[in-house]
Amino acid sequence: MSAAALAGPLLAALLLLAPAAGPSDEQAWRWQSRWALAELLDVARVEEPPGSAFARELSVRRAGPGVPPAWRGATLRVTGDGLQLEDRLGRGRPIVELRGEPAPSLLGVARGPTGLLLLAEDDRLGGRAVLELRYRPAFEYPFRIGHGPRVVDEVDARGHAAMVEAGCFACHSLHGRRQVGPSLDRETLVPRLRERLFSAEYERRLAELDSVEGWGIARWREARAEILAAQGDERLQRWMRRHLTEPAFDEPQARMPPPGLTAQQLEAVGAFLLREPER
Repeated sequence: MSAAALAGPLLAALLLLAPAAGPSDEQAWRWQSRWALAELLDVARVEEPPGSAFARELSVRRAGPGVPPAWRGATLRVTGDGLQLEDRLGRGRPIVELRGEPAPSLLGVARGPTGLLLLAEDDRLGGRAVLELRYRPAFEYPFRIGHGPRVVDEVDARGHAAMVEAGCFACHSLHGRRQVGPSLDRETLVPRLRERLFSAEYERRLAELDSVEGWGIARWREARAEILAAQGDERLQRWMRRHLTEPAFDEPQARMPPPGLTAQQLEAVGAFLLREPER
């Protein structure tokens, strides 16, 4: 199937995420969040090279630009969920996984001069577009297959983008290697906070802090009282807002510095972190 037959309104949409257009960080993250990749891969929007021939499957006869040597002899196959790599025995594994509501559509794959080309249709890209899948072992693409929420919507995209901008992942991890700070995985974060914030030990600790007269600790008495006065999810939400403003308000020895979030970022990160995990 030729690119000309498939690309229709393609050229009109190509400039939306091109480098010259300068998309905002939020636009880029919202777009990327709909594409999960296997390790070692990166994806970027490109102009369509002349003569590209897109098909539903592609035999990888040789390694080359954008193609890992281990893929030689395998077949790339477009599926309903993305792009799958199949070996000679027909055993497959996903290397591109589509996310979102509604999910993007992957229409075809082709060999390009510097990587594999994907013909996609995604409303975030303004319709049909050509993406280049690149083999980049050192690149930390933010959304990986098997990591993070399966469906990424506006809440996830805004929260994740704000955390990246604030540098949160320099110390914390999401479904990844343990860093300096605790993991922010949804499956463990909220239960861990509930256990701590509703414990007698936590109330005792706040009472001890309230007895200290030093200005650095005493100035947060009202904030600590606000936490204890709240019940249920409201306590978690109030604590998260205070913690993201000044982590030392209830733990003077906290190693985390104030992240310096704007009001909008504060709301986005709090909603992201306290969201119920997918079942």
